[in-house]
Amino acid sequence: MRALSTGFFNAYRDIANLDRVDVVLHLGDYIYEYGGGPDQLGMSIGQKIGRAPTPANEARTLADYRERHACYKLDADLQAAHARAPWICVWDDHETANDSWSGGAQNHQPDEGVWSDRRDAAVRAFYEWIPIRDPEPGASPLAINRTFELGDLATLIMVENRFLGRDRQINLRDPNDVAWNAVDLTVPDQPVLVTDPELKRKILTAFAQGRPVAAPYGVRMDADSIRRSMSRPDRSVYGHAQEAWLRDRLAESVQAGKRWQVVGNQVVMGHTTGSDIAGFLGKEGWARAFEQVTPLLRPWLEQLATLPSDVPFEFDGWDAYPAARERMNRMFVETGSRPLVLSGDSHAFWVNELHDAQDRRVAAELGVTAITSSSLGNMLGDVELGPAFSKACPEVRFCQHLTKGYGLVTLRADDVRIDLIGVTTVLERNYERFVLKSYRVPSNPAGGVGAMEEI
Repeated sequence: MRALSTGFFNAYRDIANLDRVDVVLHLGDYIYEYGGGPDQLGMSIGQKIGRAPTPANEARTLADYRERHACYKLDADLQAAHARAPWICVWDDHETANDSWSGGAQNHQPDEGVWSDRRDAAVRAFYEWIPIRDPEPGASPLAINRTFELGDLATLIMVENRFLGRDRQINLRDPNDVAWNAVDLTVPDQPVLVTDPELKRKILTAFAQGRPVAAPYGVRMDADSIRRSMSRPDRSVYGHAQEAWLRDRLAESVQAGKRWQVVGNQVVMGHTTGSDIAGFLGKEGWARAFEQVTPLLRPWLEQLATLPSDVPFEFDGWDAYPAARERMNRMFVETGSRPLVLSGDSHAFWVNELHDAQDRRVAAELGVTAITSSSLGNMLGDVELGPAFSKACPEVRFCQHLTKGYGLVTLRADDVRIDLIGVTTVLERNYERFVLKSYRVPSNPAGGVGAMEEI
């Protein structure tokens, strides 16, 4: 969860300086595939601090991915963290391309070659450069899901959430996913559906072709169509075969008497919908945020402003796969496990209590922030969005968007301690460390986890 161009790896230096660390768990986005040009992700910072990735182009080939990994490994702080303790790693999407799934990626276009060739090149470079055991003989290199037994205390179960079975993310431009309505915006806050078939056709055709829609008309997405697409019962993050594998590993760990079942997951599993971010910022704050973001991000920001609050603000996370999330809930309950879900991806800190449809507490989750990469709050002008999520989302006990750092997890028989460790800056090498928050998660002897307690 770091972009080389968005700051110095001070959090890695801090990990290297810890008095005790038994293992470093890395949950993906070890590298970013984007290039080093001035318009690329993070380079507005990278140009100021003299950090840019190589090669300068976006990574697409085996040679590109090899060089990108080599570029990261030149960093002394990353080297020190690797030297400090064993690492257990899994990829997320940016080791290949943004928002990857089993059949492609948002950041892979037809003119960039065959997707499977790019994916296989990225995976090969990952195995070459990351300290990780090779797949079992005869197994696919994509099957990075595996387990680690931590004595009689816990089983660490590492899952793969990109290539083995993830269904494609919802695409707002795909008519198979989302329907669009032509509306009359004479009164902007009170859109009226256009019912005349010919006028409706003209408006939607102009929109589809990227041409301006003549006033007073506009286009609005049909939120019900998004909800129907997201809620298809067959959609999966892990793939159904890996879901069955995960269930077996959880059950085996419980039967072996392990106190904890730790799931090394990539994207945040807790429900984070319900927050009205545009309303939280206010009209003036939203206008300032829109001016500050790069042109590349403005369409996404417009999407964020128009989506209902019960629809995810991005479609790559678990909230956009609700049937799969509920299957996870049932799996946790039916196996009698005590799950601690450790998640990455979001560039923000999350401390979540996961509940099922019957409102039973089924797991605890720690979502870790980035080493350097910008969060949604950073992109909107360094606005702390944490309160917007923690107030609106029942599963979210704590959220913080601006601090960079890492999570320190201490497993004990009766409880888990979670410390959110922050660094004061990533824009210069001198920093101070601090403990942002600490939580205790008690185990439940009958299975499941107890209520979180802030320490």
